[in-house]
Amino acid sequence: MVERTASVLSISLAIFTTMTTVPAPHPALVEIARGNDLPANLNVTLDLVDSAIEHGMAPILDDLVTSHGIEGDQDALMRLAAWSMESVAHTKAATDALSTLIDRCAELDIEPAIFKGQAVGLRWYDRPELRPSYDIDMFVRPDQRDRLVDLVQAFGSDPTTEAAIAVMIDDGRVFEETITISGVAVDIHSDPENHVLHPRNDQLMWEHIEPLELPNGQTILALDLETSLIIALTHLFRDNFADLLHVYDVGRMMDAGPDWQVVADIAESEAWTDLIRFSVGFVCNALDRPSPLPRNVSLTSAALIRTIWPPSIHLQGNQSVVRSHRRHLYTGFLLTDRRSEVLVGLLRRVFPPRALIDVRLECNCPYPIALLRWRLAQHAYLKRFRTRALDYRSDLSGTSDSHG
Repeated sequence: MVERTASVLSISLAIFTTMTTVPAPHPALVEIARGNDLPANLNVTLDLVDSAIEHGMAPILDDLVTSHGIEGDQDALMRLAAWSMESVAHTKAATDALSTLIDRCAELDIEPAIFKGQAVGLRWYDRPELRPSYDIDMFVRPDQRDRLVDLVQAFGSDPTTEAAIAVMIDDGRVFEETITISGVAVDIHSDPENHVLHPRNDQLMWEHIEPLELPNGQTILALDLETSLIIALTHLFRDNFADLLHVYDVGRMMDAGPDWQVVADIAESEAWTDLIRFSVGFVCNALDRPSPLPRNVSLTSAALIRTIWPPSIHLQGNQSVVRSHRRHLYTGFLLTDRRSEVLVGLLRRVFPPRALIDVRLECNCPYPIALLRWRLAQHAYLKRFRTRALDYRSDLSGTSDSHG
């Protein structure tokens, strides 16, 4: 009865998105994201620079400050320039690593495709280095997933990673594993959307692939505009609407003129309609522009959003990620008619197969004890993640997981 009522009743997104009354980003950064002129009396302060660093906007701010000859506190200007240079260097390293990845995949006869931050910077920014990119996000055709073991072997990963990928592929799990190329993290995804479930149409993302020419003349496959936009919106949601950079990314893609009917059709076919509508509404509120999609979601989804992703965690930079790291696991419950499948998928995460535990922990003990050790290992990882996410802001050599 509740689900039937939820499918009939709808509630406006504006009730939730307008409750974020004090946005964390500095007002000048919001104006930049909206494409407005910089305030005439803008003065570069440490507060502005720290906000730009927190929200991934440092290279963009530094470029505008330099080109407009804006003055300010010398310590703030030096910090902005230093951070921007470091960010640009990380982005260049990621581009160089991508070139190596392309060559190695060609040798292995594997077709990789990229998405998220690096692809967005290469396609929808005037200069890719203005879009911070610290890693590479890639996936392969569904019928080549079993070749991912060959790929990680080619880059000298530890046997544990190889064995874990093999187990997860055999178990039909949605997964993300990381290897490194010249110090750059390469996140290998089983599916770009990275929900608890595989998409209904396993070929969906691969049907929306197109070639992307890199500055060095190489070619890599990447998602088209419409699916890139969908992935950006779903990951913005998964990351708790944490930073302004990802909102800005979506705005740039919207300016590129996507076919919104295609976006809506894909979302409906995969039960992502509520998630996409809310995310588009959030971005349009933040950027002060009309929404190209309806702003209504089902009552059930609205209640979930208000409870699990309240406005208090929006646009809080890495604090949003740290305080709400595990909330992304519940994103699947917004897949309107797949909630029972999502519940099963979450239970499979809570109780992983013994083979996966054995690969990760190499423990020879009864399953309950092995499961406890698994949970303790995950808790230790989460603690390291939180520490790293909070410490990166004061360390120019650090990087933020949320800006990938």
